[in-house]
Order: sequence, then structure tokens, then C-alpha cells
Amino acid sequence: MPNLEILTSKSDNCTLREEALVEELLDPDTGQWNRTLISNAFNQHEALKIVSIPISQSLPKDKISAYHLLNKIGENLQPGPSHHRNDRLWKALIPNKIKNFMWRLAKNILPTRHNLQRKGIVLDTSCPLCGPA
Repeated sequence: MPNLEILTSKSDNCTLREEALVEELLDPDTGQWNRTLISNAFNQHEALKIVSIPISQSLPKDKISAYHLLNKIGENLQPGPSHHRNDRLWKALIPNKIKNFMWRLAKNILPTRHNLQRKGIVLDTSCPLCGPA
């Protein structure tokens, strides 16, 4: 989604699987957004955001996103014994730098302004682009 927003508002009659791929929102004949499916699956505000996203003319093969992969393995990354619990992440066929980033994200140990402040580093936690929240 634009602005890295995450869709959370599915409608009550949503027929999409939790692991649905973007390609499932496209009409297989036209390669365009399936507006009927989208308007049935999401609230009006989010449906409008989806259909406003331009579709690539090359239509590359859809893949499960790092976000979904992280969600699937997230519960295994909670504190506790680490042997065998993180195997799914570490055995995934993705670059090591992505594995490391996802592990740090799941553990909430990325060096964000908020996390640095939690560690006792004095700094302004407002976003340098957006300003104070």
C-alpha cells in the first residue's frame, strides 16, 4: 500500500484468505483490479486506496511478502529457548540481510528513535520528515 499502510478493515462478507496475494485482487482476463471483489472485501476507504494503485504492465509473479512471512514466524520469535524455534526464518530462501532485519523487527530491536530512547539515549523522537506525532 502507498505510505506503507497495512490493510486491516475487511468487510464482513470478505471471501479472501488471510494469506491472499495481490494477484487474487486482479481480474484474470483483463489484468485490471477486480473492483467488485475489492469493494466486497474491504471497506470503501481502503477499496478506493487499492484501486488507485497503478498496476504493472509486466505483471510479475506475485510472491508472499516479508510482512506475511514475518507474521507466520512472529510467534516463534518470542523470548524463550531459541533452538529450533527460529528455523523457519533462518531456513527461508531470502537474503540473509532480510532474515536479520525481520528477526530484529520481530524482537523490536531495530535502532529506531523510540528504541534508542528506551535504551537511555537522549534524542528527539519526532520524525525528521513528518515532525512531531
